[in-house]
Amino acid sequence: MRQVVQMMVQEETLNRERTLLQDKYNLMIDKFEEEMNIFPNSDLNNIVMKIESDFNYQIDRKFIYHLLKRILKFWIDMEDDYFDVIACWVLGTYFFDVWITFPYIFINAVKRSGKTRLLKLMSFLSKDGVYTMSLKEAVLFRLPTIKKCGLFIDETEAISSRQKGDLRELLNVAYKKGASVFRMRKNPQTEKFVPEEFELFIPVATANISGLDDVLADRCITIVLERSYDEKITNLMEFFERDRKIRLFKYLMLDNYRNLVSLVHDDTSKQYIYWIDYINTKDTRYTTNTNDTNDTIRLITHRHITGRDLELWMPLFIIKSIFFEDIEDLVSIASKFSEERRTTDIMEDRDTSMLIFLINFIQGKNPKEFISYKDICDGYNQAEGIDEKSKHSMNGYILSRILKRLKVVVEKRRMSSSREVILDFDKINKQAEKLGITPPIPEETQETLEDQDAL
Repeated sequence: MRQVVQMMVQEETLNRERTLLQDKYNLMIDKFEEEMNIFPNSDLNNIVMKIESDFNYQIDRKFIYHLLKRILKFWIDMEDDYFDVIACWVLGTYFFDVWITFPYIFINAVKRSGKTRLLKLMSFLSKDGVYTMSLKEAVLFRLPTIKKCGLFIDETEAISSRQKGDLRELLNVAYKKGASVFRMRKNPQTEKFVPEEFELFIPVATANISGLDDVLADRCITIVLERSYDEKITNLMEFFERDRKIRLFKYLMLDNYRNLVSLVHDDTSKQYIYWIDYINTKDTRYTTNTNDTNDTIRLITHRHITGRDLELWMPLFIIKSIFFEDIEDLVSIASKFSEERRTTDIMEDRDTSMLIFLINFIQGKNPKEFISYKDICDGYNQAEGIDEKSKHSMNGYILSRILKRLKVVVEKRRMSSSREVILDFDKINKQAEKLGITPPIPEETQETLEDQDAL
């Protein structure tokens, strides 16, 4: 009990100190804007030195992080969780060569919700950002290789169309280091065609109304914007180059760049080494001391951020730990994103929906009896509310491939009228448990439990 009280007191003290520090940062930013109003042509270095002297505080990484979030909140109206995500992503573009993978940002919203403004602002704040609506193939693969810039692509509505095949090819691989595409180039001296390699690992953010296909969405952190009715924000004219806070942010990143690159590189190496050791030793202990690299990884694992989600979020965790130390809030945000993705996958993935159906379908049936494909298809279509004549209806051809992928068939046979299978009931239930789906309780068992409760 005493330890709990001590932890609560420490947490309260930490929050109070954090609030006081943020208030100080805000006063420093306000002072900077005031100085720029009075001396618009003054050298930024002189103003920064004056502010540091007036407040007796040397501008550090925490100040830069707070400044970036304040810029985002000035221009954009969105959920609080998104500000940390976007801030860490923008900072991550400055150290892009360090990462093994780097997530895409996908901004999804109805029209007049601010998605284009957010995309432009991110391109302006990021390192060498290029905002565009269309890229020709000749530029598409060469621009990332030559300039190592970030791409901010607006209005990607028809990304799955044949006309956008080159853009889709780039987006399928550009989130991970080591992926390349090849194009044939004519050698002017020999008149022969030779292969030319383009490495496509670059930061990418995109926006549209209609959404992305499953493959691209799996490489993205999705930001869903709602239409804002805050006139203080919606009436702003997008003169980002005139924003004094943005000028200060860009100056501070440039001024501290060399030290920051070294710090990010060292911390990234530690994180991945510790992660490999952690997996190999299968250490499942967990503590909340997020200042230690081992404990940071335990915190991430404790929140069930694994696989592709961990791959995408790890650079943002590292950035947050360097610029703001405490990453627990960002891990909580990532955990919510991961849970939403898992839920969406279960709802939209046909293999999973069939598995969910089979859990209920096999109840009360003999595990050694053959079941016809037609009974399974008819039951599935009825359960999903799908018309048998619809193009989305389940049929024997689709079912056979789903059952093959699920690996739940014990035996199958072809009859004169249809095909039949014996299903592995135990395997169906075990796969359901892995997805967190509880099989229904048989009626007779349910009645027994109710009788026991009554007694």
